Order: sequence, then structure tokens, then C-alpha cells
Amino acid sequence: MNQQTDTQPIRPLKSRLLRALTLEGGILLLVVPVFIDDFADINLVSGKILLLITAAIVWNAAYSFGFDTYLWKWRRSLEKTAKCRFVYALLFQLGLLVISAPIFFSMLDSSFWQVMSADLWFSVLVFAYTYFTNALYDKFC
Repeated sequence: MNQQTDTQPIRPLKSRLLRALTLEGGILLLVVPVFIDDFADINLVSGKILLLITAAIVWNAAYSFGFDTYLWKWRRSLEKTAKCRFVYALLFQLGLLVISAPIFFSMLDSSFWQVMSADLWFSVLVFAYTYFTNALYDKFC
């Protein structure tokens, strides 16, 4: 388990990028096949998915840094309870929903509600995935 110290309570950028790449890479493997129903569209769809994943990686690194900074400032600890992990994943996902909605609108030729439904299901998937991967990451890294 990674023990934080008073001199360096917040994980370094390299560690955050590894965490973000692992998280988003796994999501990419889960999501891309869903959107590729016609291999003629693979370049357009994969480019937009790459944009979505890149935005999510940047959001993940920035959000995790901000959340850990908040925890350290107010609690002087980076230990996360189940409730804290739930709040972390929920707020992360709300931010990602704002980021991902415009990209989903450009990817899907569908109605507003169909796109929002797709984004919501994507958000539920990412919420669960984020919760469990962050718990594993905090335990073993």
C-alpha cells in the first residue's frame, strides 16, 4: 500500500498519469466496440472516441489532484472511506458528463434524448469502473 507522508502527501504527476491511462484505457476497451457498427466509419468514430478519452484523461488527472489536495487540506489524510470513494466517483462522473455530452452529440446521429441516454449509460459504466479501479489503485499502488 502506498503510504503518504507529510513531506509529499499528494501523488506525483507520473503516478496520476499512469492511473488515468489505466482507467481510460480500460474504458476505451469496453466502449469502442459498442460504437463501431460499420467498419467504414471506424476512423471517424475512433477519432472522436480518442478525443473523448483524451479529455477524460486530462479531467481525471486534474480532478484527482484537486480531490486529493482538498482531502489533504481539510483532513490531513488521503485515506478514502467507501463514502468518500462514492463521492469521488460521483463528482468525477458529473464532470465527465459535461465534457462527454458534446462529443456524444457529434458521434451519434440521434435525438437529444437518445444521446443523453447513451451518455447516461456511459456515465453509469464509468462510475462503477472508476469506483472499483480507484479502490484497487489506492490499495496496491
